Amino acid sequence: MASVKLLVKKHNVSKRDGKTPIYVQYNYSRDRRILINTNRRIDTKYWDFENDMLRRSHPKYDTIIRHIKKTKLEIETIVSNAMDDGIDPNPEYVLNEYYGINQEPGKEGKKDLFEYFEDYIKAKSPRVGRHTINDYHALKKHLKGFERWSRSKVEFKSINYEFYQKFMKYLSHDAVKPDKEKGLAVNTVGKTLKNLKIFLRDCARKNIIDPIDTSDFKVYQEEVENIYLTEDEINSIYSLDLSEEAEQERIRDLFVLGCYTGLRYSDLSKIKPANIKGDFIHLRQGKTMNHVVIPLNDTAKEIIHRYDGGIPEGIHMNDFNKLIKGIAKKAGMDEEIIITQKRGAERVDKTYKKFELIASHTCRRSFCTNEYLKGTPTLFIMKISGHRTERNFLKYIKVDEQVAAAKMLEFWRSREDKVIN
Repeated sequence: MASVKLLVKKHNVSKRDGKTPIYVQYNYSRDRRILINTNRRIDTKYWDFENDMLRRSHPKYDTIIRHIKKTKLEIETIVSNAMDDGIDPNPEYVLNEYYGINQEPGKEGKKDLFEYFEDYIKAKSPRVGRHTINDYHALKKHLKGFERWSRSKVEFKSINYEFYQKFMKYLSHDAVKPDKEKGLAVNTVGKTLKNLKIFLRDCARKNIIDPIDTSDFKVYQEEVENIYLTEDEINSIYSLDLSEEAEQERIRDLFVLGCYTGLRYSDLSKIKPANIKGDFIHLRQGKTMNHVVIPLNDTAKEIIHRYDGGIPEGIHMNDFNKLIKGIAKKAGMDEEIIITQKRGAERVDKTYKKFELIASHTCRRSFCTNEYLKGTPTLFIMKISGHRTERNFLKYIKVDEQVAAAKMLEFWRSREDKVIN
């Protein structure tokens, strides 16, 4: 069992000043341990070797004890956090984390905010999913864009409430989206600001900067008006004759498989035959690292059988989204839908054909919503979808007022039938 304690070596006394260092000893295992110097030295007469503690008789007891206990706590926290995150807290890991937190000012030269952010991304890469890393790169891109827009350099010292207001304005109205339109959605702005605040807190924790007050940097969110497909609509896509268009047929099958498994496209497109065991898919999700077991319905098994026990080969998500819109258009999904979005304080209504709104994320929302409407217990759906909280799960449920009213009427009739019988 790993343990952390304070240590003074009785026979490690310097001939120069008659003092010896105080260490924090981290015992990873019986034969693997490391010593971390607290940079405090004492005469051994002030050390209680039986209890591994500084004696109160030391003239600078309060100052030294505060420092060495702080160092010990930092090591304990690194080990505890690693174990909570499923990371092996081996001696090398602990040393890297500790000296990253306690870097001496100026030791690495004068890095700017973006260089520290690159270090942050590299450190996070082994521990978080690809989507999170993509969000970090998006934040960096928007900070660079803000520099060009504001004609001012983004530095740690420039981040204050005035910066927040200008950055919010830039993100809401001038930041360029992947489709080349300007102005990010409210939730994208919120996610960008949240990641910036987390990065700034991390820098303060590592003593790279003094803490920056971001308490007034509000992170806004709004309910997203995404669509889902009913099972009849999914079947209308699945029943399309695309036999003369091999790529569209493959993408259609992958989309339908997503609608019946609830997997994110990033996970769905990477499934190997080894993940498929009988009537189930066993998978560790890339975004959350959750292990999920997904049952296969008859349609899903039919698709897998058609591809010799595997799944259709995926393509880049942007290409997938473009193709599936065209396929949905062929299936006659041209119902008009009004979507309201905020751009800063302004609300904008846009009218779309339903096929224009269909994309990879429609699969997951359709799976969750259809199972919910069929009465499948929420806990079961969450175990398959990998949602950790019911609150996040319910964000995926897309039920309009008409469907909700019809389901309530159906429930009442079912209850009345039970009373009569």
